[in-house]
Amino acid sequence: SIELLKSSGAGLCSSNKNPPISIDDDFDIKPDCSSQEGCLFCVYHRDILSFDYFFRLATHAYIKEIELSINPAIESHPAKLVINKINEKLDALSKVSIKEKKSVLKARSEVRSGNYHPEWADLIEILERMK
Repeated sequence: SIELLKSSGAGLCSSNKNPPISIDDDFDIKPDCSSQEGCLFCVYHRDILSFDYFFRLATHAYIKEIELSINPAIESHPAKLVINKINEKLDALSKVSIKEKKSVLKARSEVRSGNYHPEWADLIEILERMK
């Protein structure tokens, strides 16, 4: 049986402590077990059908948008890949059921209105001062 572990990113990990494996070799971001982004690009990453998870993902995407605004000159900024991956996930998760669709819409709405997941609210405050 597969044991689900808390991952370093939002979601769960089903690796059973095996090394991370990329979901696609074409991605510039390689999976790892130590960063939020690393989990998103790993075959072992498992989504959680909960508002908190969707809120964490939406907030994470906003952090990456701030990074892009701080470093706009970087040609192929890795933050773009992360934002795209999170949006892909949220779009797919919103198609699971009406409940998930409403939760994803609410999570995105919270972030747009300046309410962020508490896990990253302090980081966002610091990053916004750097803009």
